[in-house]
Amino acid sequence: MSNKNTNYTNHDLDVNIHDKNINVTGNADIQAKKTASVQNTQLNAGKGVNIKGGNVKIEGSSIISGGNVVIGGGNVVLNGASISSNGDLEINSQTTEVVNKVDLEAAKTKLKSNNLSLADNANLTINTNEYQEEVAHKEFGENATLTVKDKK
Repeated sequence: MSNKNTNYTNHDLDVNIHDKNINVTGNADIQAKKTASVQNTQLNAGKGVNIKGGNVKIEGSSIISGGNVVIGGGNVVLNGASISSNGDLEINSQTTEVVNKVDLEAAKTKLKSNNLSLADNANLTINTNEYQEEVAHKEFGENATLTVKDKK
């Protein structure tokens, strides 16, 4: 699927994207009133990615955007995910949970959450030129790490 300005849009009460390979030149817009679940999926969007839901779960997936990436919800769970943006990457939630190894890469990364929780042995690595964090409470499990690396 590589036509000019192709977009991927999936809006529903619950959105489940499992075992897919999505490649669009435009934007990927995923919105769920309840749960947006992206599992074992390769998602490539030339212009931008927007994933929103009451609950957002990104597990075993790779998300690559030529533009910005915005992930938002009441509860965001990142489990074994890789998210890369040529523009800005923003995660905005009440609670953000990190499980296993999660890699985030962007020109500018913003993590905004009331609660950030890293499970036992979780590893969150952020490669960015500019990192902004607005987190009220952090909870780190045993051997959990959060590493911010400068891309410059």
